Amino acid sequence: MRWLKGLVIGMGALILVGLTVVIVELARRAAAPPEPASLDASRPAPPIAGAERPAVRAAAPAFGETSIALPPGAMVEETVVGDGQLIVRLGLADGQTALLLIDARTGRRLGLVRLEGGAPP
Repeated sequence: MRWLKGLVIGMGALILVGLTVVIVELARRAAAPPEPASLDASRPAPPIAGAERPAVRAAAPAFGETSIALPPGAMVEETVVGDGQLIVRLGLADGQTALLLIDARTGRRLGLVRLEGGAPP
């Protein structure tokens, strides 16, 4: 019976030591400033659902400043970034809607998609 009592006391001590280590580590991580995320080209990017892309991409040169002509009377209603493209939803002067596609890496205009029919949202 003595060995069981010693075993219970020993396991209780181990639980207390483990709990102390966890609490000290949580306090240390909470007090430390967050480390900046580093871009490691050797580590592949996490997969994005529905997107097929290579694991490692070469860094594209910055494109600086560029101008893209909008159709006359068009107003920017919304912008979305997705899969290396900027998608700009435009409200056209005639009440129609169009999507302007821009390459996010180069700033080059990829195309304009006019959405015909239906009422604007």
